[in-house]
Amino acid sequence: MKKPNFLAVFLLFLLPGVAAASQLPLVDPAPITVPANLSQADTVKAIKQGLDYRKWIVGLEQPGLVRATVSASGGVQATVDVSYDAQKIQIKYVSSQNLDEKDAADGQRTIASRYINWSRNLVLSITQALLQQPLGGK
Repeated sequence: MKKPNFLAVFLLFLLPGVAAASQLPLVDPAPITVPANLSQADTVKAIKQGLDYRKWIVGLEQPGLVRATVSASGGVQATVDVSYDAQKIQIKYVSSQNLDEKDAADGQRTIASRYINWSRNLVLSITQALLQQPLGGK
């Protein structure tokens, strides 16, 4: 009788855990606080600078909203809405391609960890750009 290949058995149990680890809950990042006395024009400028730094492409722009998309190799793509007002900026997931967005059994949506990293990095870049804007619109 042939013994089972240890490596094959190990991988059989390991792979589902690896796949689950690459999926995270799909939650929008916390709002970014806009510094007091920052003009709307400078807020939009900071949003665009943060998007540009992270290679997001603006597709739609209207007062209070910027929609942007990021693409990576293999047909991977994500789109977000960046809404803003005088107090806060909010990044909200819109759609994705090839990021394995799923509805879990408990009702929680999940997505590839890559998207979560992209959205976190976008928050950091927009926050940094906000801090570099002149206060009072000057």
